[in-house]
Amino acid sequence: MPIYEYKCEETNNVYEVQQSIKAEPLEYCTLENCACNGKSKVHRLISKNVGLIFNGSGFYQTDYKNSENKENNHQHHQAACSCCQAANTCPASPNNN
Repeated sequence: MPIYEYKCEETNNVYEVQQSIKAEPLEYCTLENCACNGKSKVHRLISKNVGLIFNGSGFYQTDYKNSENKENNHQHHQAACSCCQAANTCPASPNNN
């Protein structure tokens, strides 16, 4: 469930409330020990901290290189790099990581 921030109009206290995404925004302050005693209206704030979770089968396949791609990159680099051909030691080699 998402966590929403609310600000009390009377006291300017900011607090968090865990609510369902389908729930209507609160109208009155629900903060315990608030000076308004639940009589003040509140406004839901837009929060700066948003945690995104990328989950699914496509993200790992596209974001991370597998060992086959690493070997292909090494072969391409070695063919184009004269210093690697002469010394037979390539900094892009998958064995050097």
